[in-house]
Amino acid sequence: MIADALRDLINASTVAASLARYPFSTGLPEAAIFTMERIPDDASYPAVRIDEVGGGDWGTRCKEGAECFPRVFIYTDKDWKLADVRALAWSLKEIINRAAMDVHLASYGYA
Repeated sequence: MIADALRDLINASTVAASLARYPFSTGLPEAAIFTMERIPDDASYPAVRIDEVGGGDWGTRCKEGAECFPRVFIYTDKDWKLADVRALAWSLKEIINRAAMDVHLASYGYA
């Protein structure tokens, strides 16, 4: 659910234009942002993969929940310069840090 929210956030940003395009289930080319799955062999680069780590339960006497963290991977061709990869990573970090994310569990299929 967090990976999907981050994908939506990146798709709505200007960084999405710098990513390669991939025809997902709709058949229309979209920014190559993959969530919780292996990047297909026919995908072009640069691409982003987001997965979630954790999900362990936690609780106190007043509250309970689960804790999970996103991991964002950037895949590029070998001809990319390290400075360009770092600039793309920094842009993604800034988007995530500046966004006010409000993840609604029901909107991602969880009640």
